[in-house]
Amino acid sequence: MAFCSKCGAEIKDGEKFCSSCGAPAPEGQTASNAGNTGATDANAGANNTGANASSFVDDAKKKAQAVFNTKDNSAEYDKSEIDANKIVCMLAYIPILFFLPLVLCPKGSKYAKFHANQGLLLLIVCIILNIVGAVLLFVPILGALIMMIFNLAVLGAMAYGIVFTVLGQVRELPLIGGIRILS
Repeated sequence: MAFCSKCGAEIKDGEKFCSSCGAPAPEGQTASNAGNTGATDANAGANNTGANASSFVDDAKKKAQAVFNTKDNSAEYDKSEIDANKIVCMLAYIPILFFLPLVLCPKGSKYAKFHANQGLLLLIVCIILNIVGAVLLFVPILGALIMMIFNLAVLGAMAYGIVFTVLGQVRELPLIGGIRILS
């Protein structure tokens, strides 16, 4: 038995590739396989294909985590301000109500301004996606499907903002949250 130099998984005698990550087996590992027929080679190729699919899924998970796991910036804000204003700031994620934190929270509140900015970004994205979706509605079936995906994306962003605001965390919306309109 040998172990993969890339991921550390156990590689059985005669295998050419690691079944976990698809990395080539150590040089001496494949020597016992030299006298075998092509059937074993085909099996090794099949294992490599499975490993590549697994690697693809792992890469996709990492990329999704990079997009959706935004940094919690709560340390930059006063805890008492977060606790006092989180319900009002939660309403900013209903796009048309983005201005409420600016009106109802104390003047100059950095926390209120952050959430009002996120809500305004969400409103702008919502308008843009609905305009694009309305144009695409002229394409039968595909247009309606794309419009539905756009609306689900906006709904997901709303839920993301609301949930983290209620939890008292200050997180930017994925993809668009880094843009500052309100300073």
